Amino acid sequence: MDATDDSTAHSPPVSRYREIADDLRRRIDSGEFPVGTKLPTYAELRREYNVGGPTIEEAVNVLRAEGLVRSARRLGTVVLDREDQVHRLDRGNAVRRNEYGYIFNAGAGHWPPIAMRPPAWVEADDELAARLDIDRGTLLLVRWRVVGPDKSRPYQLTRTFVVEDVARGTVIEQVDTGPGGWMDRVEHDLGHGPLDWAEYITSRLPDPEEAKALKIDKEAPVLVLSRVATSGSTGKPIAVDVTVMSGRMFEVRHPIGRDRSARWPTTPAADRNKPR
Repeated sequence: MDATDDSTAHSPPVSRYREIADDLRRRIDSGEFPVGTKLPTYAELRREYNVGGPTIEEAVNVLRAEGLVRSARRLGTVVLDREDQVHRLDRGNAVRRNEYGYIFNAGAGHWPPIAMRPPAWVEADDELAARLDIDRGTLLLVRWRVVGPDKSRPYQLTRTFVVEDVARGTVIEQVDTGPGGWMDRVEHDLGHGPLDWAEYITSRLPDPEEAKALKIDKEAPVLVLSRVATSGSTGKPIAVDVTVMSGRMFEVRHPIGRDRSARWPTTPAADRNKPR
């Protein structure tokens, strides 16, 4: 899950796979599994923690998304040097949901908010105006938070910008928006469900606020994930999440499936140089 759910008063209980991931992380940090060594096999971990294979797989996926380990066939799961860690964001073409809300990155670590600001009103700049199809200078409500393992390691800065006619005078203006965060309030309570999303991934240098919040050099490139939410009732964009993270710490992976036209077995390709 990336840093889009800003509800802090309704934290879900820790799932079993999260507990196992936390324990494995502790064992890595303690030196029980040094850099370059392999974690126990999935079969060994299943026996040790007395759980099924899917639970172990989810736990290892958390560590992999945090950049603590790398898995490869025949090599097993290898512990990485922290300086070499790259956090993976798995992007697909479908959002997932559990009992606590939407999940856009299933393998991401559950990083808690380590810095938040009260919601505030700002004017749309050119980029926000283009994303939301509004005029520059239009008022937007911004929700601001930084997430990471601890205050010394801020990983992501997310700013959620919501159009005024949706947010003004609603719970969206409050710090705590309740279970499911602002998206559930917009969909279920404010009549804009079902939401549709489109995501844009760009890179650039950080602005001063971003560099300070993420504790990175102002010359270090950042990845920017902008997710636009469109109202199911009006068909208009109503909000955009802008998540900024270090380009040196994160990579984005898009699984590529086969279209019906490319289903296996394929037919031999034609020679482009031969006239038809």
